Amino acid sequence: MKKTNKLIALLLSAVISVTCTAIIYAEEDEQVFEGFHAGDEYKGVDIDGKQDKKEEEPLTVEQELVSYADLTDLSVVGILGYLHILDAYNDQNEFKPNVYVSRAEMADACIRFLNIPVREGYSGSMFYDVPMEHEKANIIYTAYESGLIAGYSDNTFRPDEVLSYSAAVSMMTRALGYSDISAYMGGYSSGYLKTARDIGLLKNFHANNQEALTRIEMAQLLYNALECPMLNVDIGEKISVSKDGEIPLEAIWKLTRGTDIVNANSITSLTGEAYGQNEMTLGNKVYAVDGHIFDSYLGYQVNFYYKDDNTIVYMSKTKDVVEKVIKASEEPEFDEE
Repeated sequence: MKKTNKLIALLLSAVISVTCTAIIYAEEDEQVFEGFHAGDEYKGVDIDGKQDKKEEEPLTVEQELVSYADLTDLSVVGILGYLHILDAYNDQNEFKPNVYVSRAEMADACIRFLNIPVREGYSGSMFYDVPMEHEKANIIYTAYESGLIAGYSDNTFRPDEVLSYSAAVSMMTRALGYSDISAYMGGYSSGYLKTARDIGLLKNFHANNQEALTRIEMAQLLYNALECPMLNVDIGEKISVSKDGEIPLEAIWKLTRGTDIVNANSITSLTGEAYGQNEMTLGNKVYAVDGHIFDSYLGYQVNFYYKDDNTIVYMSKTKDVVEKVIKASEEPEFDEE
């Protein structure tokens, strides 16, 4: 926390020294991804034509609460699905991790991330290429009014173009309240990238500035942002959603994340300690749960999300799965029928 406060104080002091009174967030012209389109699937070839080492995701389903037909690792995408920040890609319940993302889809994700209601009834088009008939027009204009997105110098937004790394980072940095600071640090795109790096937004985010973003890469960015410190964000009619330094997971979604091993569920225990109905023990602490939906995680290390009353609402195995080894002297206990 001291480190976070120090970072925010340093960034704020930089903003205070800015003498300009208005900042324009127009994006510079970016590389055109020839032959790459939003909705196309990544085939293991970068924008420059080089083959890389990305692999296809295995097919599996992990749990009932959030599951996808084509994705096994829910450590990142699971909580995003639970919060409906990023849902299934199609009616077949596929996540499609390697599909390229459009700029409009990222704007939609930012709106969902901040839990902002989409406004309707816009009277005119703010961008030449986003008529009110566009399926995401209300979303795009809500994001624009909220300061989350910017257009190009020719007054276009290019909603259906492939999303670039730098555009994605700038959108999320704005969503976290760092627009002014990023502008002071150099503007688009270097200033946003520097700020994003400083606040931890780029953790485990391996895309580079020459890449079009896929859904799994967008998911990593959104996942990181849930626990990045926010500056005071005023949405729409100056509605504050955060105090300086709070993280979106807690400030907006009223949840806390924990990481531990599941030692007991409502059926049995691995430690010999007592357990109760609608309860789970993670580490040495007891939490409330609704039914048996998380019982299969017994013995696994998980990320779990809980409310102020210590009720767990979602969990998933960590990327580096740890299974608890049961010694012969620690046989599990079972209820007698």
